[in-house]
Amino acid sequence: MKRPWYDRPATAVMLLIGFTIIYEITKVGKWDPKLMVVLLLLCMDAYKDQTDRTWLQFLPGGLVLLFIPFIIYYKADAYWWKVADWQMTAIRHIWNWDAAFSRIPLNDPGWIHALLPSQWLTDKLSWVYNYGFPFAVFGATIRSFLTKDWKKVLQYPLAGHILQTPLIIPFYNTIELHEVWWVKKLPDLLGRTVWMDAYHLQLNAQNCFPSMHTSVGFAVMLLALREKGPVFKWGMVAYTGTLIFSTLYLRIHWTIDVLAGLLFGYLVVKLTDWLFAKVSPPAWLKRRQAPAG
Repeated sequence: MKRPWYDRPATAVMLLIGFTIIYEITKVGKWDPKLMVVLLLLCMDAYKDQTDRTWLQFLPGGLVLLFIPFIIYYKADAYWWKVADWQMTAIRHIWNWDAAFSRIPLNDPGWIHALLPSQWLTDKLSWVYNYGFPFAVFGATIRSFLTKDWKKVLQYPLAGHILQTPLIIPFYNTIELHEVWWVKKLPDLLGRTVWMDAYHLQLNAQNCFPSMHTSVGFAVMLLALREKGPVFKWGMVAYTGTLIFSTLYLRIHWTIDVLAGLLFGYLVVKLTDWLFAKVSPPAWLKRRQAPAG
């Protein structure tokens, strides 16, 4: 069937808009060249998960769904630190678990670093931790955009960040728990003590239970395991698995934090699945996403 005259220029313009949004996402996250290489590798086999929709059918809804998490990403950092500041200055936590967690056997993961002492490994894991879950979520979202699948474009940020944030804040508002190195009065392996003042250092060291790096990483991992493309599937499993491991090796999160993060991430993925099963997309999006006949 011959495509209408407007197909090529309209598709080209919308693709340009889409790649502009993707570029802006990388700028917001200050993704370095190494991370861009990782992104390209993860996108190599996007064609294996592509739907049979045309770009013209996909792009109007796909651009909207890509733009929404981009705006959230753009605003999230400033918002999160306002919340953290409010928690430290205005919230009276119900429980303080620092002392109790430090007494639980094997809850301090310092033995991992003692078993594998390496500055090289510390530097590499710090790199993974610092880019952390934003790359896991938005790397998967960008790859989903290339598969022309509106559901996945929404599913990764929803399960990996948008739902997790409001659901995890009640834990952080009621439970005061600081990072392992802070409680144990050890050097910060991320090196934040070099360039961060005492107030912001404590701001960073709070909010440990459950580990959100773990919950986000695990949620993305569970969704990635559903994909067909082996490069993305196992590449993202490796990245998110390394992200979770980094929280232990760098003595940021307690073992129980990580276990709770795994459970939290799993439950949010299940909640996302339930929402997708219950809520139908708008009629205009259904029409746009209908496979070409």
